[in-house]
Amino acid sequence: MLFLNVIVVLIVLSLFVLEINAIASTTTSSSSSSYPGGSDIQKIEGYTFLKRGKFGSSLYSINAPGASYVDAPYLMDLRGTGAFEQGFDMGLMMGSAFVENYNSLLLSLFGDEWWEPTVQKIADVFLDWQWDDYLSKQVPQAYLDEIRGLTAGGIASGMDLKGHDVGRVATRGIVLANLPSSLENIVFILKDEKEHPAKASLKGDGMTDDDVHKVLDKLAARWHGMGCSNWGSWNSRTEKGRLFTGRNLDWLPDTGISKHKLITVHHPKNGFVHATVGWAGIWGAITGMSSQGITVHEANLESNDITWRGFPWILRLREVMAKASTIEEGLAIWQATNNTVGFNHGIGSANDQKLALLETMMHNTAVFYDNDSREQDLVVDYKGQPTQIAAPRTDAVYRTNHGYDPYSVSHYMWNNTGAYEDSIKRYFAFPEAFDSYAALMTKITHVEAINITAILGSKGSDMYTCAGFPYNHAENILSVAFDPTHLKMYPAWENGSGADGWMPASCSTYLEIDMKPWFTEI
Repeated sequence: MLFLNVIVVLIVLSLFVLEINAIASTTTSSSSSSYPGGSDIQKIEGYTFLKRGKFGSSLYSINAPGASYVDAPYLMDLRGTGAFEQGFDMGLMMGSAFVENYNSLLLSLFGDEWWEPTVQKIADVFLDWQWDDYLSKQVPQAYLDEIRGLTAGGIASGMDLKGHDVGRVATRGIVLANLPSSLENIVFILKDEKEHPAKASLKGDGMTDDDVHKVLDKLAARWHGMGCSNWGSWNSRTEKGRLFTGRNLDWLPDTGISKHKLITVHHPKNGFVHATVGWAGIWGAITGMSSQGITVHEANLESNDITWRGFPWILRLREVMAKASTIEEGLAIWQATNNTVGFNHGIGSANDQKLALLETMMHNTAVFYDNDSREQDLVVDYKGQPTQIAAPRTDAVYRTNHGYDPYSVSHYMWNNTGAYEDSIKRYFAFPEAFDSYAALMTKITHVEAINITAILGSKGSDMYTCAGFPYNHAENILSVAFDPTHLKMYPAWENGSGADGWMPASCSTYLEIDMKPWFTEI
C-alpha cells in the first residue's frame, strides 16, 4: 500500500506541475533556483556557415541567442556521391572534435591515468578488438565505408594516425555505446565470445585476460547512470491526433563532450535523408528523425542474454531511418538483423501516427503498442508484496529501464536493486502525465511533449523540478522531443561544467529546429 500511496501523491504533484508548465514561458530562460524542466523553449534564428568539405558537405553553428548554452551546437549537412565521401567530409571538418571528445570522455572515466601510455593502449586495444572481431561483422558496407572516410578525412586535415585516427575514434565510441549499464554483466558477452571465438582475433596482439579485467575495473570505477527513457503518444491525446515522441539519455554527466554538440544530417546514396542528435565522436543514432517522419529511441534493459555478435544499435537505428517509411518496414529491417545487448528501443512513424516499443535481448525482440495486455497484467513481488508495476494507456506507449514481455522479465538483471526501483518510479511518471493532461482536457502539443520528456530526464532527487546548482546525482545529458508530422525536433543538451555550472539537459534550453530544409534529396 505504501508504494500505491506514493503513486497517488505523485499524481497530485504532477497535475500541479503540468498545469504550471502548460502556461510556462516558451521564450525566456528561467533564472530562478527552482523551475519546471522543459520550461525554456527557444526558436533558433538560423545558422552560421563555418566550413565546406571537399565533397560538398557543410558545417554550421546553430544560432539561438536566447539559449543558455555556453557552446553553441553544430549542424553538419553531409553531402557527397557516396558513404566514403560523406565520412571524409566529416573527418576533414570535425575530426579534431571527434578526438577531443573521445579523450575528454576517457579522461572522465580513467582520471589522469588516461594519459599514461599503458592505460591508453589497454583501453584502445580492448575497444578495437571488440569492434574488429565482433561488433563490425554484421555492419553493412556503407557504414564501414563512412568510417574509412572518417579516417581519410582526418588525415587530409593534417591529423596523424597515432592517437588521432578519426575512424577508430568512431568505432571505439560505438563499442562504448554498446556496453551494458552494469559493467559486471559484460561477463555474459565475454562468455559468448569464448563460445564463438573469432577466426583471427586481435586479442592475440598481446592482450591478456588480466588486461581485460584491468580495463573493465578501471571503467567500472566511474561508470554509472545509463537510465534513459522513451515514449510516444498520438490520436485522442494529441493536437489533431498527430504523433509526438521523446527520448532521454541519462548517462555520464559533465565529461566535456558537450563542447561539441552536433546534429548530423546524412544523405545516404540509397536511402532516406535522416538526422542524428548527439555529439562529435558519436557515429550513429543516439536518437534521430528521418525525412519520412521516422523517429528512433533507446533506453537500457539490463539483461544476461547479450552478445556483441550482432548489428550495433546506434548504426542499426540509422539503418531503420535510412530504409523505412513505416513501422512495418522498420520492424522488417530490425528482424532481418541481430540484436546485441538488452535495450528498450522505439520506432515512431508519422505515416502510421504511432510508436512501437521493442524490448530487445540477444535472442528475443518483443514489440509493444498501446495498452498491451502483457503490460497490464504483470504483477511482481515488490518489496515482499505482490504489486502491479505497470499502467499502460490507450494511444500512448512508454518505457524506462525494465520490461514486460515474459522473456524480458526472465532475463532481467536489475531485480531487487535501486536501479529497478528507480525505473518503476520513473515509468509511472508517464501515465501520471497523460492522466493529468486528460483531466485538464489538454491536447498534447510540442509544449506538453517537451514537458513530458523533461520530467523523465534525470535531474536529481525530484524529477518534477530543476532545483538548481549543484545538480547532485543528475545524469540527463540529452533530452529530445519530436513532432515528426511537421518534421520538427526539440533537442536539449547538458550545459556548462563543474558543480556550480553544470546543468542537466532537461533543465537547459530546448531548441525548436525545423528539419524540412535539411531533408532535401541530393
